[in-house]
Amino acid sequence: MNWYSEKTFRNEQLGGMTLDAAMQRFAWHVRHHTAQIQSLADRQGW
Repeated sequence: MNWYSEKTFRNEQLGGMTLDAAMQRFAWHVRHHTAQIQSLADRQGW
């Protein structure tokens, strides 16, 4: 088990979570926004 799987913190909106879960959520969030931007660029022909 990694140290970041055990560390926890509390987010006002999401509640308690491990650092590992937060990192996974952040990575997904970044990929999601990147896909949105790419989709817009494609639609606009940029």
